[in-house]
Amino acid sequence: MPKQPIDFCGELELIPVRVRFYPPVAAFILEGERRHPNQQIGKPVKDKLTGEILQVDYTVPLPRRSFDEFLLWVHRYIDAAIIISPLELAEKHVSAAQRLIDKYRID
Repeated sequence: MPKQPIDFCGELELIPVRVRFYPPVAAFILEGERRHPNQQIGKPVKDKLTGEILQVDYTVPLPRRSFDEFLLWVHRYIDAAIIISPLELAEKHVSAAQRLIDKYRID
């Protein structure tokens, strides 16, 4: 069966993807109530003295085939985001960051 009809039938396995965002992106993430119909935005962690948002977790269930597209979105904020789970997606994110570092390395 082609992938899209499986999506429409609700039979495709959804994997919870959790990303932790840091400033300055964390405040932006909190503003986006409906980026995805099934997203969950955690309670932000704030600095007790200043009230500044230190981090916020964003969770969304995705089919594995959407991981690469989701990474393109997260990579827009590569220095202000870490992928908590699943491990395979976190490893891809770290690998992309390492490739970026390697491009800046001067021999």
